[in-house]
Amino acid sequence: MIKLSGKIFLFIFLGVGFILRFFASIIHSYSSDELSAIHRLNFSSFSELIEIGVKTGDMHPAGVQIFLVFWSNLVGTNEILYRLPFVLLGTASIYLIYLLGKRINQQTGLFSAGIWSVLLFPILQSELARPYSPGLFFSLLVSLLILKLLFNQNTKRQLWLLSSGLGLSFAAAMYTHYFAFLFVGFIGMSSLVFIKKETLLPFITSGIIAILLFLPHLSITIYHTSVENGLQWLAPPTNGWIFDFLFFAFNSSWLIVSVSLLLAAIGFYRNKTISINKHIWVYLSWFFGIYIIAFLMSIYNTPILKFPVMLFPLPLLVMVLAYFINQTFQKRTILGLVICFGLIAMSSLFEKKLFSNTHFEVFKELADPALAWHDTYGHSNIINIMNVSNPDYFNYYPNRINRKIDLDINLLEYGDNEHLRLTLENSNKDFCIIGYSGRLTPPYFFKTALAFYPHIIDYKKLNNSAIFLLSKSSNETTNSLEENIISKFPANSQQWVYNKEKILFNSYRSDSTTIFGPEIKINVTENMVNNLEFITIDLDAKLMTETAQLTIAISAENQLGQPIYDLKNKPIYINQDLEQMLAKNHKAYFAFSVPKQLSVNDKLKIYLWNRNGQPVDVHNISIKSVVNIWN
Repeated sequence: MIKLSGKIFLFIFLGVGFILRFFASIIHSYSSDELSAIHRLNFSSFSELIEIGVKTGDMHPAGVQIFLVFWSNLVGTNEILYRLPFVLLGTASIYLIYLLGKRINQQTGLFSAGIWSVLLFPILQSELARPYSPGLFFSLLVSLLILKLLFNQNTKRQLWLLSSGLGLSFAAAMYTHYFAFLFVGFIGMSSLVFIKKETLLPFITSGIIAILLFLPHLSITIYHTSVENGLQWLAPPTNGWIFDFLFFAFNSSWLIVSVSLLLAAIGFYRNKTISINKHIWVYLSWFFGIYIIAFLMSIYNTPILKFPVMLFPLPLLVMVLAYFINQTFQKRTILGLVICFGLIAMSSLFEKKLFSNTHFEVFKELADPALAWHDTYGHSNIINIMNVSNPDYFNYYPNRINRKIDLDINLLEYGDNEHLRLTLENSNKDFCIIGYSGRLTPPYFFKTALAFYPHIIDYKKLNNSAIFLLSKSSNETTNSLEENIISKFPANSQQWVYNKEKILFNSYRSDSTTIFGPEIKINVTENMVNNLEFITIDLDAKLMTETAQLTIAISAENQLGQPIYDLKNKPIYINQDLEQMLAKNHKAYFAFSVPKQLSVNDKLKIYLWNRNGQPVDVHNISIKSVVNIWN
């Protein structure tokens, strides 16, 4: 490829990359993480910002939050300007990827930049005013400067300039994100393998510069890393986590994954007799090395692996892939660039709908219909239930137009179902708004709301966020909740395991002699595994004493009858106490989604547990699969 063509393509990749990131940043509303940072902008002093806004209010280094305070004071918090530095750093990262790829050859640099400029994952992470875009930029900058320091023919002056720049880049990554800190630390330590006599002192000096610059932050980092349970809200990674991530990173598109692997495989076959550039081995070792370290830390210490942090090393793997794809096209590089760039761009724009608002845990898209419903049905006639990290996030966009929605409940933790039920039971309002954003909200909360407000007037469901308008009466046009009966007891009693002697007057007596049961095993379907359906259990039973206790319990086993374990290596077990509901009107209910560890044709064992043996008469049990419009 002639140099002019390379420059044109690079200019196109940078231009398209910026346009996609910039317009996505304008169109997409703020995510939960961004609103959290905005919420932590206003403090009366710098020390208060550090103590509350960073040390105790976040689990990230202080760099990005401090920058956002000064930047917001200059430009405000309008999405266009507030997010612009992150868009620019995301775009600049495309150029750094080109330079790193170019160290293999120019074609690899161009393929790498072209792929990265239009992949959905880096586009979305580059639009957010969060640490991921700067973390990517500084990680790439550290990588480039280390390679130049170790492998270029440098004068003494150049060595010390590179050393100074590397020290500053190390520190910048360390102040940006803890995973970027870990990543550049690993890159630095592993690079000692290539140290030569003339590069030893400049290299060590760069590390000393970074350490000295980070010392003021050390007490904050020690506090963050000593917080009890660490990041236990993250699940430990599964053995196949890396494959799940790579599929996600390549647009969760079988077309993109298949074409990329096919082209790389052809290039590998054509290249198998050629000595592979040393940079390829370095890039592979850096990518898989940091993944292995993070995986082991997540298993044996505290979970740190999540998709966004792997943004930092991912370009290294993309460069290796780009190298072999280029080998496929050989002298037809322009054709290869057009095919790869065009195919991935079409996937991001149309298959994955880049400019839709479905990619993050949003608030504006929930608040807008809520305001409209309040205008239509009256503020005093609606009870508002939202599960959000902070009610101010939900009201951020209404506050922009001098509106506010007062939330009757703004947080739903595990075990809050009774609180929700009592709140709705005591409500005399005709309508209920219920929803969530950015928080795990199991379907039993939805089931509880439907018990008191059974008619779905309207709803909006997005990525890990949704909002519903429910009504007590059916005067309005309503949405149906599609459901399918799996089994009923005693109607389908042949499917159940129970003590037949305990059938009394068309009811089943549970007492101290039959603590467990009746029970049924149901097959897990593909729709359940893919969270397209959840399961509901409705119970009609009478407590024969005031102290009677009854629990619905669910366990899981594979096709061989062996228990299935959750991510904490404990047998899967789900339960809900029912006596408070039964004491009220003999009716109780529960709903749950199938745990992610289950596969099609695994078994769910559903049974009653009489916890203290006091007599309970069970009249009916109904188990249904329900089309999941909730989450």
